[in-house]
Amino acid sequence: KCFTKIVICTKTNETVYDHLKDTIDNVQVIEEGVVSAMSEYDSETSKLIIFDDLVLEPKKTQAQIGQYFIRGRKLG
Repeated sequence: KCFTKIVICTKTNETVYDHLKDTIDNVQVIEEGVVSAMSEYDSETSKLIIFDDLVLEPKKTQAQIGQYFIRGRKLG
């Protein structure tokens, strides 16, 4: 099963992310350490969500990331 969307959550822009956006359809890069709520994504499609360099973000952000690990497979 292939991913219908790739979402990269990161603190800063990287040239490799620009390259991915330019060469692969349905790649979204979210910067500034923002992690979207799981409810913002369609649960009927498969997604690959990458959390890059967010290990030292505030506890609120860490809690949001934790929800993806706890509920991600069951909620889409």
